Amino acid sequence: MPHFVTSAQGRAHVTSANAAHWNAGTLGGGCYVLPLGNKMACTMTDSNTLRVLFGVASVCGRQWEVEGDYEEVNIDNGVPGYNRTDLLVCRIETAPQETIALKVYKGEETTGTPVTPGHVEGDLNDGDTVCEMPICSVRVNGINPQAPVMLTEESHTIEGNAIDLADLAKRLGDYMSQMLTAKGISDRGIAGAKLADGAVTSVKLAGKAVTEAKLAEALAYKVNGGGVLASPDWYMTEGQTLKLARRVSEQRTGIVLVFSAYSGSAAGNYYFSAHFVPKQAVAKANGCGWEFDQDSGDRYGMAKYLYIFDGEIRGTAVNGKSGTAPSGRRFDNAIYVLRWVIGV
Repeated sequence: MPHFVTSAQGRAHVTSANAAHWNAGTLGGGCYVLPLGNKMACTMTDSNTLRVLFGVASVCGRQWEVEGDYEEVNIDNGVPGYNRTDLLVCRIETAPQETIALKVYKGEETTGTPVTPGHVEGDLNDGDTVCEMPICSVRVNGINPQAPVMLTEESHTIEGNAIDLADLAKRLGDYMSQMLTAKGISDRGIAGAKLADGAVTSVKLAGKAVTEAKLAEALAYKVNGGGVLASPDWYMTEGQTLKLARRVSEQRTGIVLVFSAYSGSAAGNYYFSAHFVPKQAVAKANGCGWEFDQDSGDRYGMAKYLYIFDGEIRGTAVNGKSGTAPSGRRFDNAIYVLRWVIGV
C-alpha cells in the first residue's frame, strides 16, 4: 500500500530511509559534499594527525556532517625508504544498526609508486547496507606525510542548478542567434539561407569556409565540451600539475591522453599512443592514480603514472625515470611526453 510520508498520522511513521530517498532524488544518489562551511577540507597538523574541517555531506541521501570546527583522525608513521598512500573515508552502515565513522585505510608500503587503497562503493538505496565516501588521500613518502589530496565531489544546490540551467539556456540562445544571423544569414535558418555568393556550404567568413559540419562541431563543443584541453609536452613528473581548459565532467564521454616520443630537446611526431579515460571513472575516483603503458618493438616502453582530477592532472616522480618493472618489462619514461589532453 502507498505510504503517505508527508502527513500527520498520530504516530511515528517517517523513517530515516524516507528522508534519504527524498535527499537522493533531490541531490543525487552518490556521495557529495554540500557547498557549506569548509566543505570538509583536510590538512595534516603534524606527522600523525589528519584534520577534517567542518562540512556537510550526503551519502546515498544520508546526511552527515563534521560537528564543531573539525574532527581529527590518526595517520600511522611511515617507514624510511618506503612510500604508501592512505585513504580517509566516511563509513555509513544501515544494518544491523545505523552507524557512521571516519575510517583510514592504510596503503601498502612500496619502494615504487604507491597505490590508493580501495573502499566499499555500496548503494544504500538498492539493498546494500554499507557505503564509504572517499574524503581525501594522503601520500606518505618515507616518514613524511604530504598534503592531503581532496577526493570529495561537490553537489550543486537546487538554486545553483536553476542558475546554471538558466545561464546555459541563455548562452545557447545567444550562440544560435549568432549562427543564424551573422554575416547576412537570414532568419529562415541555416538550411535555407542564401548569402551573397551562394549556399552556406560555400560561403567564406574571415577567409575560412563555413560548413554545416563545422557549425555542428562548434555547437557540440559549446554543449558537450570537447576539443584540446591542454598541450603540455611534459614528462608529467612530480610537481608538474596540468590545468585543464574545461573539466572532465563537462565532456560528453571523457578525455583522451595522447603521448608521443621525446628526442631530448623537443617532442616528436612519432611513437604516438592514445588512452581513453571515462568521465564516470573520474567522477567515482577523483584524484586517484592511473597508469599509462606503451610498448615498442625497437625502443624501451613507457610506464607513466598520473593522478587525474576533474579539473587537473598531476604528475609523479616515476614519469621521468627508467627501470625494470617486476614483470621484467623495461621502460624509459624520459623518452615519452604527454602531448595533448582531448575532450571527447
